[in-house]
Amino acid sequence: GCKSGSGFYLYDKSNKGQINPQIINMLKLDAPDRLTFENKEIVNRLILPMINEAVYCLDEDVISEPHAVDTAMIFGAGFPPYTGGLIRLGDTIGARQIVDRLDEFTDKFGVRFAPAGLLRKMAKLDAGFYNT
Repeated sequence: GCKSGSGFYLYDKSNKGQINPQIINMLKLDAPDRLTFENKEIVNRLILPMINEAVYCLDEDVISEPHAVDTAMIFGAGFPPYTGGLIRLGDTIGARQIVDRLDEFTDKFGVRFAPAGLLRKMAKLDAGFYNT
């Protein structure tokens, strides 16, 4: 859209960064505010499936140790180090909360959010990967 001056957003000097009203009409939305999500929902929809996939990898012996996931995510993928890594973050959030949110997302968005079996077991036992 930059080259033509419009696309999803308007790119002329006076409207830079504004949502193109034609797009809103094409999507049949009442107002641009319907395009927004709560920040927490965005984070959950991005991070919780990553945690879930890491648990699948651990459950299927693709990865042998939780710290290997955390190390790879921090040093290899640039995951925020203050979280301790993906699995450590999962332990901080708690398996039960992760499963509950993933179940909600499964109902809303489909099976791609279905929690791993190991994650469900951990939620029932109120267990984590790290003993702290």
